[in-house]
Amino acid sequence: MSFYLHQDEMVRAWAVQFAAEDRKTATNYLGDFVRLAREDKSQIVRLYLASAMQRLPVDDRWGVIEALSQRAEDAGDHNIPLMVWYAAEPLVAKDAEKALKLGENSKLPKLLSFTVRRAGALNTPEAFAAITRSLTRVTLDTQRLDILNGLSSALQGQRKVAAPRGWSEVEASLGGSPNAAVRSLVQSLSLTFGSSQALASLRKTLMDGTADAAARRAAFDSLLAAKDGGLPP
Repeated sequence: MSFYLHQDEMVRAWAVQFAAEDRKTATNYLGDFVRLAREDKSQIVRLYLASAMQRLPVDDRWGVIEALSQRAEDAGDHNIPLMVWYAAEPLVAKDAEKALKLGENSKLPKLLSFTVRRAGALNTPEAFAAITRSLTRVTLDTQRLDILNGLSSALQGQRKVAAPRGWSEVEASLGGSPNAAVRSLVQSLSLTFGSSQALASLRKTLMDGTADAAARRAAFDSLLAAKDGGLPP
């Protein structure tokens, strides 16, 4: 099928929709879908592709979603990033590690954070370990914050959770990060994971009159949420 060669973007977009309507035959066009996701210059076509992926079997979506996630020109679009996520969401339950790597490399906003939150919602030791490994792979603080915020959202309301495999290494490497937001989130999560080191560090921050006021408030909130018995009345 050579619908990707047609000059009219609406013809290409509607061809994608029609090809994806029959789940039994849609897999015959996966190569065409991937090519369009990588090369087509039309945002309309890419939007139709993201929508079409929601109708395909989950295992057939990886290549197209990965290609769409690399289209940095769609980062500011109101619809495409969310449509890509709606198609990608079931992938997390299939293979959290692979989905997290896709999110790490994505050029679309929120995909990594949403993936972390979905992985955390699986509430399994394997999923939390995969999130921890994701933290060790990324190098940018923006990515670290996406992961840490996603994990924090997934654990919201839980006072004590078993620490994931590898978390002690993350605490050691990022607990002293020069980025205050990264440092605060790591300490707060470590406290949820029962770290005595985080408990002592947050108490120290709270009692330090020279520390940043926002950091002291964050430390207080974390200790209060954990019902720290060392807090004064």
